[in-house]
Amino acid sequence: MSLLSDEKQALRAGYRALRRARPPREHFELSRLLAERILSDPLFRLPVLLAYYPVRGEPDLRAVLERALACGKTVALPLCGEKRSMTFRRIGSLGELRPGAYGIPEPSPDAPLLVPGPDSLCLLPGLSFDRRGGRLGNGGGYYDRFLPGFPGVAVGVCFRQDLSAQPLPCGNHDCRVNFVLTERERFICAPSRSLV
Repeated sequence: MSLLSDEKQALRAGYRALRRARPPREHFELSRLLAERILSDPLFRLPVLLAYYPVRGEPDLRAVLERALACGKTVALPLCGEKRSMTFRRIGSLGELRPGAYGIPEPSPDAPLLVPGPDSLCLLPGLSFDRRGGRLGNGGGYYDRFLPGFPGVAVGVCFRQDLSAQPLPCGNHDCRVNFVLTERERFICAPSRSLV
């Protein structure tokens, strides 16, 4: 293992422990506040939403997904494929999802493929983010393979207490997000265009 890999593994262990120690009521309240911030942010005006289904202590943004569907937005969730590939498939409701890779609820492989454009907002999960858009994921590299070809706006979402005060370790294949949103604030990291 490289020093970078060792450092990331140690950080992952720390942030996973922080998640496990978070009381359910606190997780619920932080998720509610984060969802409210996302829904009130100008970025939410974009008509296409790529997001995730929350598992293992991730911020629960199901309220954002439900609002987006109710507003008539195009909503898509990830479907993991072979060789750690990931595509986004359109959904009409959360009830369509079924357990897939790693037990995470996913759209059907038959669901329509979404080809994102510049009007797409992607909400990314992560164990931690930093103020420069660095992301610490679970180590699968799915988003690092997806983001280089993503033409829209990538937004990392996390709770304030999961925001790293120091720059996260970053390798050549690690992709930064354009913005980071917590339940308290928004950080402009590397906007892909003059948006908001």
